[in-house]
This record gives sequence, C-alpha cells and structure tokens, in this order.
Amino acid sequence: MENIIKPRILIIGGTGFIGHHLIKALVIKDFSITSISLNQPTKQRFVEGVKYHFVDINVPNSCSDILNNNFHYVVNLGGYIDHSLFKDDGRDLIVSHFNALQNIIAALPRDELMRFVQIGSSDEYGNSDSPQHETLRELPISPYS
Repeated sequence: MENIIKPRILIIGGTGFIGHHLIKALVIKDFSITSISLNQPTKQRFVEGVKYHFVDINVPNSCSDILNNNFHYVVNLGGYIDHSLFKDDGRDLIVSHFNALQNIIAALPRDELMRFVQIGSSDEYGNSDSPQHETLRELPISPYS
C-alpha cells in the first residue's frame, strides 16, 4: 500500500472571513490544516478537523513551535483592518503587520515549504471601480491599503 502524504498547510488568520472560506475549500481537497489566529473561531466559523492555535504573531517566537511542523504551504491572511490615516495611528498598523510578517519568516522552516502566499487587500486599489484585478495600478487611500 502506497503512503499518501496529505499536504500540510498553515493558514495565518484562519478564523477571519477569507481564512474561514479558504479552510472550508481546503477541507474538501483533503489538506491537513492548521490555523493561527488571535481569536477562537466563532461557532459558525469552526471547521471540524482543523488544528486551531491562538497566538499573537507580533510577539517574536510566539509561533515557533507551531511553525516547526514543516508545512508544505503557508498562507498569510493575518492582520487587522484599520483605515486610520498615517498621522492617526497608521504608522502603528504598518509596523504591526510588518513585524508579524518578519516573525513568521524568521521562524518558518523551509525544508518542505513549497509555497508562501502573502495576501493583500482590495483596499490596495483604493476607490477603483469593481471588480478590481491585479493588473490595476495601486491607489492606496490609507496605511492599511
């Protein structure tokens, strides 16, 4: 009998809107799924079989043990929405998101990693008409964008 290895994926921000929907799609594809988030999933967003971990990725080494699972794929959806202007706490948002990304990259083993996906936001395109697509020029309207 051939040993079939399930692809291992880490979803950072897996209890958020997009993370939850990505997890539901990956369950159907039979992935081994781990989620890192600040908060537990709501009852409606809990998905059976997912390994949920609750850590603040802004704290260095907070997720080192989890990341040592040698994931094949990592999708970073982590972050929080804040449309403050730069002068009104926008700098804090940039620093927080950047530090979190650095902490992940520093702790992430690359032995079996095949793909790291950093997800942005449609806010990057500002007030452009929908639907937006990646060939559009960025028109950020806030540090979050």
